[in-house]
Amino acid sequence: MKTHTTNYTNTLIEIAEDFPVPASVIPIVKNDKKTIANFQYEKLTKHPLKSLPHILL
Repeated sequence: MKTHTTNYTNTLIEIAEDFPVPASVIPIVKNDKKTIANFQYEKLTKHPLKSLPHILL
C-alpha cells in the first residue's frame, strides 16, 4: 500500500477563485489563550514559504 503524504514540493497552494470569503482575517485569541490557528498564523507570517503542510497540521 502506498503511503499518503501532504508534503507538496515546488507547489504554490492558492485559495479557489469561487471561495465565498472576500478576505482573510487574523485568528482571534480566545480567553487569553492562543488557538492552533494562532500558532499556525504566527509560524506562517514569521517564516513565509518555509513550512511544510504536514508541520502546520
